[in-house]
Amino acid sequence: MRRRARNFYLRVAYVAAALFLLAAVGLVIAAHWPRAGAPSEAVALDATSTAAPLAIAPTTEVSATSTSTTTSASPSTTAATTSTTIPPDSDPGFDSDLAMDHIKALASGIGPRVSGTDDEDAAIGYGADYLQGLGYAVMITEVPLPNGRVSHNIRAVKIGTSNQVIVVGGPIDSVAGAPGANDNASGSAVVLELARCMRDLETTATIEFVLFGAEEMIDSDPDHHHYGSRQFVRDMTSTERSQLVGMISVDMVAYGTTFTIRTMNQGPQELRDMLLDFSAANGYEAKFLKDKGTYGWSDHEPFELAGYPAAWVEWRRDPNYHTSRDNWNHVKSKEALVERAGEMIFRFLLDLTEADLRYLADARELD
Repeated sequence: MRRRARNFYLRVAYVAAALFLLAAVGLVIAAHWPRAGAPSEAVALDATSTAAPLAIAPTTEVSATSTSTTTSASPSTTAATTSTTIPPDSDPGFDSDLAMDHIKALASGIGPRVSGTDDEDAAIGYGADYLQGLGYAVMITEVPLPNGRVSHNIRAVKIGTSNQVIVVGGPIDSVAGAPGANDNASGSAVVLELARCMRDLETTATIEFVLFGAEEMIDSDPDHHHYGSRQFVRDMTSTERSQLVGMISVDMVAYGTTFTIRTMNQGPQELRDMLLDFSAANGYEAKFLKDKGTYGWSDHEPFELAGYPAAWVEWRRDPNYHTSRDNWNHVKSKEALVERAGEMIFRFLLDLTEADLRYLADARELD
């Protein structure tokens, strides 16, 4: 009897101990478990939090100063903006598909773009809208023509770690009756794509992307052309003149069999030589071809004659240029040519160092 009683009391003690242990565990869990409906501090933010999902925002850019019709801050007076540096293994690179889309839009969507006409204005609007959509501050300047019409230049600046400037420009007009797919939509298309793919990359040089109006002759006088680029050079401020160290003209890069770097051989040739050396070292296989035009055959002309290192990137030759056959069908299978030109310029600009920019600055032959 005493043994059964002792066993009974032991069982009661065991049960009591177990109940006490369960209660203790419950208190610990309750202390650390969020109440129903209460936010968990580990995963929720209150309404006053400033945290936001990670995103890469467009870099804020500034325009260079102009003495024409509108002005904005020049690179020398504006603090460099924060730029998102994309690692080489995720480098977006030059997208020739997008460049071809621009050629098609200009040549087929708009068609012939004679200087100072509504059609050229439509092309100017297309380029300006695209650059603004990338996040650039875009400046459009008027280019008065001797025939009473008005053309325009489009300018957008990407700030580098240096305030020394490389202009990368392409013409946006065409001759009458020519849709101008190769001459001149291909150059403008490459400039627009360079502006996109370089927007968020850190560069040493400050790069000014320019679409030049009125590159083609406006009448029978062979010197009545390059109005946009000539006005650009003529209207530069003293600060802009001191900061500009080189100019690359991209013109007629969607048709041909020979990839060329061209100059008039009348100004500093250092930028030409740098491009040729870079091309040879990286497999782009560009060759030098002299621009034999008395007045130059592309928008490098006024820069070179003003004493700046300048060069023209072109594919030669195109039997359909300045004709109605220079249309989208003429160039749509030539994407590889556009890609080589755009990719070479893209890589060259990324590769420029402070020493390279000083070398170009010292090469200038300014008055």
